[in-house]
Order: sequence, then C-alpha cells, then structure tokens
Amino acid sequence: MESESIQTGDVIHGYRFDRVIGRGGYASVWQVTSTRFNLIFVAKVVVPQKNNIERAWKSFDAEVQALLKLDHANIIRLYDHFTENNLFFLILEMCSKGNLVDEINDCRVLKRVRLMSVTRQLLGAIKYAHSNKVAHRDIKPQNILFDDFGRVKLADFGISIFLNDGEDSIVRKFECSPLFSAPEVLCGENHDIFKADIWSLGITLIYAATGTVPFRNHDKAKMIKDMRFLNFNFTRKDIPEIIFQLIKKMVVYDPNKRISIDEAYDIFNSAPGSVSTVLSDNVKFPTLRNNPIVPLQDTIMSGRVNELCIKKSIVTKRKMGGSFHHIGRVRSISPIFSNQLAHGDKKLSGQENSKISENLA
Repeated sequence: MESESIQTGDVIHGYRFDRVIGRGGYASVWQVTSTRFNLIFVAKVVVPQKNNIERAWKSFDAEVQALLKLDHANIIRLYDHFTENNLFFLILEMCSKGNLVDEINDCRVLKRVRLMSVTRQLLGAIKYAHSNKVAHRDIKPQNILFDDFGRVKLADFGISIFLNDGEDSIVRKFECSPLFSAPEVLCGENHDIFKADIWSLGITLIYAATGTVPFRNHDKAKMIKDMRFLNFNFTRKDIPEIIFQLIKKMVVYDPNKRISIDEAYDIFNSAPGSVSTVLSDNVKFPTLRNNPIVPLQDTIMSGRVNELCIKKSIVTKRKMGGSFHHIGRVRSISPIFSNQLAHGDKKLSGQENSKISENLA
C-alpha cells in the first residue's frame, strides 16, 4: 500500500479517510473520522522510500517519542500511531484554522492583540518542550497551526531531538529550512539545538509581525553574511515593545549571546499588561485580559494504542501505551540594521508565502 493508493472512504485501523488536506515529499495529510467515536482527526501518513526507509522511520519515531512525552495545550496532541503495509500513521488533533502562513496571507500581519497572544502561546509551548529536553529543530510558520478557537498548536516534531539525562545538546549539521534556520545551522557547524530553536522563533516572530522574513537571499554565503551583520529593515511602527525587545535578544548571530527560552518567557510575562489564564488540559492556557474565555471542549484522552476514550473534564490526564525506541537523536533592532536586502521590507505575496514551504522549507 502507498499513500497514493489510499482512496477517499477507505477505513484503516478504525479511521475513515475523508479527504486529503495536503501532500509533501514523503507524507500526506488526511482528514479522518474515527468510526468508533465519530470524531474528526488528522492522519499524517509517512511513506518510506525504498532507499530512505531508515530515515523515514527515524522521523516517525522522533515525532512519536516527542509527542508522547509532551502534554501541553499549545503542542499538537497525538492520539494514536500505528503501521500498516509499510506506511507509518500518526493520528493527531484537527487544527481547522490552518497555519501561520495562512493567517498572514489573510491579514498580511498579526494585529497587536493577536501577535501578543500567539507569542505568549509559542513561548509557553517551547519553554515546556525545552524543559522536557525536547528541541523542535524546525520552528517555522508552516508548523504553527491553529485549532477551532485560534489557539496555537506547535506541530511537526519529525526532526526533533529528545535528550536523555546528561546528554550533550550539541549536534552535528542536518537538513533544515533555510529561511528560519540559525546561521550556525546553515554553516553546517556543530551547534546547540536549543539555541538554534530560539533563532528560529525570533525569525518566526518577525514574520508574524511584518509579513516577511528578514533573510531571503538565495545565495547561502550572502544570507549568512546578512545574518552576521543583521542587514534588514524592521519598519512596523505599532509592534508591541516587548515583542521588539524579544526579537532583539533572539536574533543574535552568536548563539552564546542568544537569550534562552526561560529568559524570554520571564521577560514577556514581566512586561506591563498582565495576562489572565484559564485551565486547559493539564496546563494553564493563556488568554489576553478582557478577551472572552473560549468555551471548553470535550477533551479526548488516549488509553492504549489504537484505543480512544472520551472524558469531559477541565483537566485531562493523558496516558498512551506502546513505545518506540528513539533511534536518532523604521526603528532598527540595532543601528547596523539600516542596510536593506534587495527585497527590502515589502510584504510577501500569497504566492511567495507558498514558495517558502514548497521551495525553501
């Protein structure tokens, strides 16, 4: 069986495949319905190529291991995982509002209140992951999804790394998404995976705030030079000061001088303008003060692999059986920002946004 052989209406492991949501180089994404519970989920179907089975397995295993370990309101939930006829299946929560690229295509930039909310949720998700020794390694707008209520869901942990106690966070080079990757990653250097996540988050926040990415030169050497000297304009006038300050501390060429996620989280939460919280699953879910609290949904918790149960509760304790051994492991931010890339600070068109994922991811 190959992903192309899955037809609309097919039922696999108790999930009816309703429609294709997207396709990538080695995976397809489907909307599926649990025939047992009549609930909608997303199925990510990984198709190993004959010459790339080990790599596909490592990616599948890394994502399973990370999502089994991470239980946070702003990290996508894994409800089931299985293999069938040499295909790898992940059953994930449905995020019906698309991703950050879709939202930017619709509104060009995130408004102040929305930008603050998305930033807070991202900081919380990444702080939680890092505190559990999981580095995402592919933070970018395409992997920031939104559920029915517009809440952030950090997704795609396929190249993430989970460190065991005492394990070094320095890794060798790997293939990456150049527009959002740290310079040390692009240079192919051994690098700290957690510091690299911080750079990617900073670039993602610039994209959310301005609708563009700062370093877009197709010549990698020139792009790295632009990163070293921070050659880009940042002209949005109404960006919240705290977001601006965080970006300054995240987009730093030297990873040793880059802020940590704990520091970023503390700086954000100490800023004027408190943020209220509401319980959502095991963690407090942040909402901006004076915003209406979103209604609580029936939460779904997973028991043993391939078996779902439903529980209506504010606090959900999730347990999943089954395990896979992880095989692999213009105001300027600084005065030097006055130089401008050839593309300037114009907004990316919808077509250009699409090419971020199609050609450069």
